[in-house]
Amino acid sequence: MDTSASKPKNPMRKTLTECFEEACSRFRSTVEPSLGKDRQRLDALTTFLKGASTGLQQLEKTCQNLNDKAEEKANNAAKILTTLDQFKTLGDAFLQFAPESVSIVWCAISSLITIGGAKLQTLLLICGACNSVTTIVGDCIRWEVRMRTTDAADDAPTLDIWDTDIPDLVFNILEFLWSAQPHLDNSRLKQTGIKINQVCDDLKKCATIGTDIIEAVQRQVLLDELDRQTARLQPSASHRTHFSTLRDRLAYIIRQRNGQPVARWLFKENAYHDWKHGSTSMLYLKSPRGYGKSIAMMSVHEDLQTPHYNNNPNSDPLNGDITKDAAVRHEQKPLLCSFFFKRGEQDIQLARTAFEYILHQMLSSSALRKNASTLAEIVEVLNPAFFDPAAQKTGFMDTLTALCQAIRDVSIAIPNRVYLMVDALDECQDRREQNFSQLLADMVKPQPESNKACSLKIIFSARDSIDIISELGCDKDINSLVPTADQTERLSTNILRIIEITAFKNWSDLDIYLRHEVKVVLPRRIDQSEGEAFAKLLDSELSRIVEIIHQKAKGDFTLARMIIATSSSRRKKL
Repeated sequence: MDTSASKPKNPMRKTLTECFEEACSRFRSTVEPSLGKDRQRLDALTTFLKGASTGLQQLEKTCQNLNDKAEEKANNAAKILTTLDQFKTLGDAFLQFAPESVSIVWCAISSLITIGGAKLQTLLLICGACNSVTTIVGDCIRWEVRMRTTDAADDAPTLDIWDTDIPDLVFNILEFLWSAQPHLDNSRLKQTGIKINQVCDDLKKCATIGTDIIEAVQRQVLLDELDRQTARLQPSASHRTHFSTLRDRLAYIIRQRNGQPVARWLFKENAYHDWKHGSTSMLYLKSPRGYGKSIAMMSVHEDLQTPHYNNNPNSDPLNGDITKDAAVRHEQKPLLCSFFFKRGEQDIQLARTAFEYILHQMLSSSALRKNASTLAEIVEVLNPAFFDPAAQKTGFMDTLTALCQAIRDVSIAIPNRVYLMVDALDECQDRREQNFSQLLADMVKPQPESNKACSLKIIFSARDSIDIISELGCDKDINSLVPTADQTERLSTNILRIIEITAFKNWSDLDIYLRHEVKVVLPRRIDQSEGEAFAKLLDSELSRIVEIIHQKAKGDFTLARMIIATSSSRRKKL
């Protein structure tokens, strides 16, 4: 015999609408005898109950929409709101860092939850406060919505509140509202309707504040864990100094050039545009020694970060000279992480230092700290056990491979575009031993086990004296990364493009530099007593000397600087 079939199941719980209809029926049967045959008062009673019914339906719909919105917005919030007691506990913990206005509202909500946790008969004590009662009814609605979506077990306890207590509560609310308007004229009914609408608006605000409080608590917990994981990384102080020096140097050069960007030719290259906006994932800036790779990389850094850097030659973006429109676009800028190697500096010539510094920049960015869902994804990357104690720890600090995988996964979670810049790759001391170039390439290659696309963009520079293509691990299948002349420029993702800095491309920048530097030294070589002829002679000599240095330097800024320094120290005419 099937015993399960004979086992009684819990009856269907009453909805709030059914509770309300029962209360209305009881209220009508209680009030009508006292009204007698007064048609005006009987009509007023009908209008009163009809208006209250419409208002309640709107209230129930509002509460359900708020609940559904909360469920969609943050899955973890639904778990935290399993019971009102948990909700109150989290709210009390939040008070220590909540704004004063939030704290005041929360004290009111907290007291109502405390009353709701006691026997429901005590709710009758606060029927004189319509706003408070409506808030409690709203909580009951949200509680009911969660019950509707959960199949109750056979042995679940029966909730009698929907059979007796809630109808009693609604009855008392109706009684309060009825007694508050003894004249029952149309104007008073209209005023009451306005008050009920105000109560609904207040309920919306309270529910929104409650959701915001929960999200703030969640976000703070995630931020604490993110900060704890970030503290494991060791950012290089030497790199900050080196980067600041390069940035100051670029700012000085731009001021010399009346605000014109450095390496402007680079921003016109098709390969650069395809890397910045298209399908190219890696860009290799290649040049001989002394051709200004680091300054060109700094110029790229400003182009990626500063709006109109490459469009307005009369602005100085490094000193805050940007337009109002640019300031708006600045808020939507991508996340840019960089590392500039320097040989001779032990702290900034190692592969691990570079990867740790890059990941530290990512985790410290405000781009990932604004959204709770983004924070949750990143915390799960760094510490899966934070959400699931049984999960296996990733150990993202254990190896460089794990560190690079963490960089990739974090970049996927960040909603902004992420650019990585690595300058002077040839100056990385353990580049070959740690397979640094290969690790860079692996970060942008498709991973079959991952169902998320990686939009990470990497630009790096190195001298032409090293075989970067071989170190990238694509020498056996180079066409998969580097397009040849007969291939389309729009291949699948993970294309490596190469831009070579040549003497021809450097000519304009070097010419501006030489004219500025030589013009400082040249007046000491010319007799200024010749008056008006001095200006013509100065211009003629300037052009002649700059041309001579061009021929000797051949695009090499370092060599050109040495020639000028030698000429200045010997105090002789060139």
